[in-house]
Amino acid sequence: MELNEGVGANIKPGPEGFYMDNSLLSKININHLKIFETVYRLKSMTLAAQELFLTQSGVSQHMKSFEESLNLTLFIRNRTQLYTTEEADLLYKSCVRAFMDIENTLHKIKDPKEKQIAGTIKIGIPTEFGNNIVIPFLSEWSQKFPQVKFDFVYGYGLALMQQLENSDVDLAFIDSIQKNRKVASRVVFQEDLNLVASNQYLKKHDIKPTQKENLKDLLLLDFLEYEHKESILRMWFQYHYNKKNVSLNIKAWATNVQGVASLVKQGMGVAILPDHLIEKLIKQGQPLHVFKGKKSNLKNDISVAWIKDKPRSQASDELLKHILTKNPV
Repeated sequence: MELNEGVGANIKPGPEGFYMDNSLLSKININHLKIFETVYRLKSMTLAAQELFLTQSGVSQHMKSFEESLNLTLFIRNRTQLYTTEEADLLYKSCVRAFMDIENTLHKIKDPKEKQIAGTIKIGIPTEFGNNIVIPFLSEWSQKFPQVKFDFVYGYGLALMQQLENSDVDLAFIDSIQKNRKVASRVVFQEDLNLVASNQYLKKHDIKPTQKENLKDLLLLDFLEYEHKESILRMWFQYHYNKKNVSLNIKAWATNVQGVASLVKQGMGVAILPDHLIEKLIKQGQPLHVFKGKKSNLKNDISVAWIKDKPRSQASDELLKHILTKNPV
């Protein structure tokens, strides 16, 4: 009985398992697969050479030989950039699965006394939330696993989701998860969102910090936003005052929380900032006024996300278990 696996590859039963007769895998240099994986992941022959402790010309020659042995083009090269072909995309996904499987198996068969979790985990994080919340949280876990390294990638919602789908990160902390059948997620943190202004802004507009707030007075202020849809501000007004279509004078937009915080510090207007950033600014000596609204603070959910069917290294698997166990909301 023969099991046919692809064109020209016959996997036959042998006395100690299975062997491959006339397979493509038996005709290539296995080292080429590791070099290919590194070049693809880094999108650079030069960076791959540095990581593998090879010369750039050596890596280039390896890839040329690999392509010739397969009779395929895997990379399209020009002077400044390396582009991958569709065939390379398919092969890379298979390599990642195979290497992770082998890595996890090696850990399982080693002597448990010698077993240590190691490797690099790439984590996507929003800048301020990542710096103020995620990194301090992970630091305690990292002390238990000194062989584990971290590679943090900063970004926001859609950008981090794209990084995750492209396997550029292993895990990502995202505050607005869109439905995606490939991605699994769970809410693990919450941050309070508050409407704030600098004392400088209050004084300039003759607003007393102790005076009672009302919707009419609030709508006369100058506002600072992250996006032109004004979704964060409108969310705050709907939550506190049950008003959907308020008219807001937007003084400035900035696409990240540091930019909006900088505008607030300069007294340019009023904005929504997360509680951990407000506390940080106040500790740094920046006097801020927090508008109370009509209810308790508006909550923003932060989820950890990962690709469902992507094999994970033992290190990233252990970290994900820790995150899900220690941070139920």
